[in-house]
Amino acid sequence: MHFYELTAQGSLILTGANPAAETILGVPVRERIEAWLYRIAHNLVANWHRDRSRRRDIRLDDLVGLAERGDGPEHLAERSEEARVLLAAIAALPAERQQVLILKFAEGMSNVEIARVMGRTEGAVKSLYHRTLIALRDELSRRGVA
Repeated sequence: MHFYELTAQGSLILTGANPAAETILGVPVRERIEAWLYRIAHNLVANWHRDRSRRRDIRLDDLVGLAERGDGPEHLAERSEEARVLLAAIAALPAERQQVLILKFAEGMSNVEIARVMGRTEGAVKSLYHRTLIALRDELSRRGVA
């Protein structure tokens, strides 16, 4: 069995090994641990965003900066409404589809990386991603945005 240690810099180092156990179900142990740690980090970030969304802080400096750039209250309200509708449409998607959007757009992951994190094949991720974009487009059309 492999023994890994997480360093202060966030790297996994091999501290001991049994050559007979280099993979689990055909996947290298290191990749499984990395995916597991990434999943934990993802859940912590999701929890932080969910908790933070319950309260909104707007700095006065931000509002002054908007006025100086010529973004008046009408433009700001319109952009805010578009963002609200988009977030509501994403929130209406199943959790699995929300996750693929977060990993793809917020985290900038490749399909191979997403597949590893989600425990799927690359082809399954491509298919899920395609179906998710279609569902999101349909939901935005239904809401009168797209």
